[in-house]
Amino acid sequence: MKSYKKWIICVLTGLALFIVANLCVWEIFTKDILSDNIKSGDYTRVGYITGSSYSAKPGYHGTKSRMESYDYKNEPVDLITIGDSFSNGCGRKGPYYQDWIASNRSLNVLNIQRLSGADFFETVVIMLNSGFFGELHPKAILIERVERHVIDSFSKNFDMEETRPIEDVRKDFHEARFINNPPSIGFLNVGNFKFLLYRYLRTIRDNAFFSKVYMRDLDRSFFNVYNDRSLIWAHEDVEHLSRENDHSIKKVNDNFNALAEKLSQKGIKLYFMPIVDKYNLYSEFLVQNPYPSSHFFENMRPLPKKYQFIDTKTILYPMVAKGEKDVYWADDSHWSWKASEKILEATNIGK
Repeated sequence: MKSYKKWIICVLTGLALFIVANLCVWEIFTKDILSDNIKSGDYTRVGYITGSSYSAKPGYHGTKSRMESYDYKNEPVDLITIGDSFSNGCGRKGPYYQDWIASNRSLNVLNIQRLSGADFFETVVIMLNSGFFGELHPKAILIERVERHVIDSFSKNFDMEETRPIEDVRKDFHEARFINNPPSIGFLNVGNFKFLLYRYLRTIRDNAFFSKVYMRDLDRSFFNVYNDRSLIWAHEDVEHLSRENDHSIKKVNDNFNALAEKLSQKGIKLYFMPIVDKYNLYSEFLVQNPYPSSHFFENMRPLPKKYQFIDTKTILYPMVAKGEKDVYWADDSHWSWKASEKILEATNIGK
């Protein structure tokens, strides 16, 4: 009986220590990056990194001026935008570049989502061929994609005649919504252990061996956070570079030229805005950088184009080179309002 009680006491003591340890790690470190009331960006959350979050994202507060497809009420449309999280407000604190365009260029801007089973490029092709653009009468279309996904998304062989019944397109158009809800997490979670493990392993390797997020020192301060001289980026920023070659980049350009020709027949102008990867933009300033460099923008620039190419690297690099802080958020994959405003000021959209 005594040994049985002793065993119960040991189990309960171990359980209590486990709970207390998790609570301490949670309250001191991981609560701000993992809790429902998330203050941190996607990279600090996925990489279990503290010290790079903002107590509040500084800067621009804009009002909603764009339209979304789910609340569209047959208003006239000047510009349609379609893209990934950069086009859907995941940078927070004045993140919608569409609002800036609508307000400052006096345009009616409609942001749409992908059709079911289609990528961004295919969505535009299907909407065009189905006759759906005949209902919206847009003057221009802007396709946005983050650099690391450009090759996979746009270097494929597309069926430029692909279409669907207009009733299906219309239904998809009104129902599609962009969803980005991080999972709910309590103080007892595996993230507390991962935080401790990754914190130690990052002293040995930039991605802590197992993480999808890299962290390395910069040669100067670029962010208004505690880790102001640290760059955090996604593994894809480097891994996709092996797919960047002359053939794949030319294929992307050829596809956009073909789409621009089809759209021009309907009087619609095409813009393509690839978003420079965070790693690419800051890689020159990493201390003893052992990783390869991206040449996507350098190889895209000289290619002949029938569409408007928005070179985000050319526009943003001078800001970073002169030491402008928070061009991208320290804890996030997304740019700040400073970057989107600078880019749009440099374009001829609506002019």
